[in-house]
Amino acid sequence: MPARFEGQILQALSLGGVNPTTLSLAVTTGNVALPAPTNPQIRLIRLWSSVDCFVRFGGSTVEATTSSHPLTAKVPEVFESNQSYIAGIVSSGTGTLFISPLE
Repeated sequence: MPARFEGQILQALSLGGVNPTTLSLAVTTGNVALPAPTNPQIRLIRLWSSVDCFVRFGGSTVEATTSSHPLTAKVPEVFESNQSYIAGIVSSGTGTLFISPLE
């Protein structure tokens, strides 16, 4: 597990050697199953989006709205999630969300 950076060493994480799962983003919500973790004890997910969007983790029926967690375009973020799906939406246009498990 990565350490907090307070003058300490930060452990690097691997992308797991698999291609990312992608979710096509549009003005209507869409969802996709998260990649299966190699180690189910640690479920870290790296998200990178080609456009500003909103995301939400949940089960197979999860939906995102423009009130969900905002994700800034082209800025990777890492989340811990015990959910099996992610949903995404944009307020206008289209884009792609890249979803990569970290180890």
